[in-house]
Amino acid sequence: SNYHRPLRTYITGGVMPTETEIPGMWSLPDSHYAAIGKVAANWAALELYIDSACWILAKVDDKAGVCLTAQVAGIGRKLDAFTALVRLQGGSDALIKSINKFAQDAQGLSEIRNRVVHDPWHGRGLLSIPHRVEASARKKVVFETVLVMTSEVDHIAENIATLTDRFEQIMGVVRDEYLA
Repeated sequence: SNYHRPLRTYITGGVMPTETEIPGMWSLPDSHYAAIGKVAANWAALELYIDSACWILAKVDDKAGVCLTAQVAGIGRKLDAFTALVRLQGGSDALIKSINKFAQDAQGLSEIRNRVVHDPWHGRGLLSIPHRVEASARKKVVFETVLVMTSEVDHIAENIATLTDRFEQIMGVVRDEYLA
């Protein structure tokens, strides 16, 4: 059924009154879930490329590298490690600047990706228009539903693919100039 259930019905004893509605157990179109999956898959590929670049720069084989980079959570820390390894290889100030710009862009897109992948989704109305429930408290409380159309989720997946292409270009420079 297509209905909204107030949050208080999910909290034991109903002790947390709120007007914010959270999703019940109904579906959005498969194309929307596929778009969310593409965001997740593209991000996983990007992180694997960064991890692999770290293994190359650290001069460890893939399995030993996995033992290390699998312990590094989040793209920010992965790029910190990558940047430090590039510096160890003699990376120029210009190259480090381009990596830092990439890292800044990646961090912003990471926040968007996290919302898409980790927020619960539901459809509103008879057309099941997709909304995600954002609940966060980073210096301010945000607890609301946000309209995000499937085309917007597809665009986020494309942005991640573009970011991956940028990383491959950076790694190409590193490979050509410092690993040849």
